[in-house]
Amino acid sequence: MLLQLPSASAQPIYRQIAQAIQDQVHRGLLKNGDRIPSTRELAEQLKVNRTTVILAFDELRQAGYIYSHVGRGTRIAAAENRQKSAVNKSRNFNWDSFLSAGMVNLTRSLPAREAASSDVWADFSRLIPDQKLFPVDTFEGILNKVMAKRGAALLQYGPALGLPELRSLIAQRMRRWGVNVSHDEVIIVNGAQQGMDLLFKTFLNAGDVVVVESPTYANILPLLEFYRAHVVGVPMTPQGLDLDSLRTVAAQRSLKLIYTIPNFQNPTGICTPQAHRGQLLSLA
Repeated sequence: MLLQLPSASAQPIYRQIAQAIQDQVHRGLLKNGDRIPSTRELAEQLKVNRTTVILAFDELRQAGYIYSHVGRGTRIAAAENRQKSAVNKSRNFNWDSFLSAGMVNLTRSLPAREAASSDVWADFSRLIPDQKLFPVDTFEGILNKVMAKRGAALLQYGPALGLPELRSLIAQRMRRWGVNVSHDEVIIVNGAQQGMDLLFKTFLNAGDVVVVESPTYANILPLLEFYRAHVVGVPMTPQGLDLDSLRTVAAQRSLKLIYTIPNFQNPTGICTPQAHRGQLLSLA
């Protein structure tokens, strides 16, 4: 089965895959009972993450296009299955109609993901590591040791601020860098996006002015829009944020927050020199 995904589409890739398989069914290229590639095989063929294909298969399964049996693989379902699925779907709620205005704006502003072309050897666009490089055996050994030591307590709900031992280690490292904090002042988050969400939720009011680098990390902009901040872009220089432009903005506006990425700035890759960082800190 050869699938051709559109070169430019606003749809998520998993929906593009599901739609391509549906099109082959409607055109008679795939018939009732035909076996289709596994999620792993199709992911390798399309050069996408396997999770993306799993999402596409879930959508096809819910729509009645495919079914799976252990030992027999995934196959195309009969047309009557799709008719039953369509009837059931018509009885479901249209959840999109219940979304808040803020969530509608957020989902509309998220950047679309495009499928990698077949000649891409290493795809750096998705922020997804190559799982072949994961130290699975080492990690498994560490988990076994921790499970043997902590047992069932490891499976219990953890502290809201994060594991105390980890917070203490982070505080120790920060003190070595000259930042005098205790473990009580450290919160473990699931990633930078959750950390920024907590920060914006805590400190931003609607209309507050937030300076960002131009260009900046794309996913921060929908989040700022969600909290109704007024975003002002300040250009980048080879040294980092343009401080002269920032001074001009600061003289004209009351700034609530500056969002900057001094280490390997996303997307330029610029690393800001220490002297420039000191000037930015003094200006802030």
